[in-house]
Amino acid sequence: MKAQTPELRREVDTLSFRDRLAFRTNLFYWVLASPNIGMEWNLGGKNWSRWTVGADYMNKWRTHHSFTPGIVFNHSAARLEVRNYWRPVKHPKWTLYRGLFVQYSTFSYLFGSRHGIQGKAMVPGLTGGFQRSLYVYPNGNSIDFDLGLSVGACYVQKDRYHHDTESDCYPVDERGSWHWLKYPVLADVRAGIIFRMGRHTLPELYRRRYDVDLAYAEAKDSINLLRKNRRFERHYRDSVYRQIFDDFEHYYDSISHAMTAAPSTGVTFVGMSEPLKAVSKKSVKAEHKVAEKPEGKARNKKKEEER
Repeated sequence: MKAQTPELRREVDTLSFRDRLAFRTNLFYWVLASPNIGMEWNLGGKNWSRWTVGADYMNKWRTHHSFTPGIVFNHSAARLEVRNYWRPVKHPKWTLYRGLFVQYSTFSYLFGSRHGIQGKAMVPGLTGGFQRSLYVYPNGNSIDFDLGLSVGACYVQKDRYHHDTESDCYPVDERGSWHWLKYPVLADVRAGIIFRMGRHTLPELYRRRYDVDLAYAEAKDSINLLRKNRRFERHYRDSVYRQIFDDFEHYYDSISHAMTAAPSTGVTFVGMSEPLKAVSKKSVKAEHKVAEKPEGKARNKKKEEER
């Protein structure tokens, strides 16, 4: 029951050496008679640290036979991996992960007397999957289930050989060189078991810091609120300035249109405030005065000539 209950306490826990260490094995390879073991180490010392580094080793190579068999299934692999864990908000019982890996392996497969292949391969790529807690011991240790896949690019060197029953050996037919495959390969299929040491179970680990550290959550909320207020103030200021500028453009266009279209001072200014009306009327009167001055001088000069 404890394993199925998501951890909801908002409290920062410091992880000990045992809390940060976990051992794992892949049941899929055990079904293929391939013993394997791995370990994982939490890179952070808090329960919100979500980065881990892991190493795995698998070996099934040249098992003892009193004769050379016609079927060969030998392989070994060493693997390094970096993972990032997170827990979905809607499904807190599940813990998802993604990461990078690099794997080096040797292999020798023979299915039938004429179809043998052996060589070495190096595969870097991406990994992903999910975990869920299965059982918690009274002392705090726990067992988790791991299901995932790994896909990557393959750099391989392989030879072809066959089984010679007369000489009871494996002659090599064709030797190959190192090259990249043109298609991605499935490097790993995981259906494994993880044994976690210490007092912290999977639901208590790999949580968001916001959900654990109250001081961090308050600081983040205050920063977000400050940014939101600044965006609102900037939007309000820009909208007010834009409205003032639009009103000024409207009134300025009205005054220019009135001064151009109406030759007299009896211009009607519609939709304008009293101060703007007064300024507009003064501008129109001044314009008419400037326009009347040349006509008045010409009339006075004509009268003097008649006299």
